[in-house]
Amino acid sequence: MSTDRTSGSTPPASRRLRALLFTSLAVNVAVAGLAAGAFLLRPNHDRPPPRGRDYVFLYTDAFDDGQREALGQSLRSRFNRESGGPEGAGRQGLGQMLTPYREALGVLRAETFDEAAFARILRSQNAQAERRQAAGEEMLTDFMATLDPAERSAYADRLEKRVNRLAGRIQSFRERHRHN
Repeated sequence: MSTDRTSGSTPPASRRLRALLFTSLAVNVAVAGLAAGAFLLRPNHDRPPPRGRDYVFLYTDAFDDGQREALGQSLRSRFNRESGGPEGAGRQGLGQMLTPYREALGVLRAETFDEAAFARILRSQNAQAERRQAAGEEMLTDFMATLDPAERSAYADRLEKRVNRLAGRIQSFRERHRHN
């Protein structure tokens, strides 16, 4: 029996085929996502340990999901207020963050390299990073003050695990890259 194309009905075989194709696509995307995640999130023991401003990741990594979300929301709200805009204005701030990189591209592509201009861009970016870091440190301290002793203790336990894991990575890195 043929299907009347004008009636809008789809034969059962066609619906099953679509469901099968959709399921196949979903499985393929899931497998690709797992493979990409395993590749991107694998431990990179040849990468040097973090330095400088990178230290804060241990503190933020030790938060539980709820704490991380609360602190992140608070930080975004603060940056939005400081940029003088409403919620979502931080996105404009992120766009403005790219402006110095675009300026650097112009300097780098110029026929004659302007060393002073490039250095000025880097100093400006560093100053902005320092201001954001100081704001983040203040908010982290304020947030810690809101935790009760049990929450701080649980946080300290998670932080200790991360510190020990990083110490192991540093030791392993040094052993592999020791110059004889």
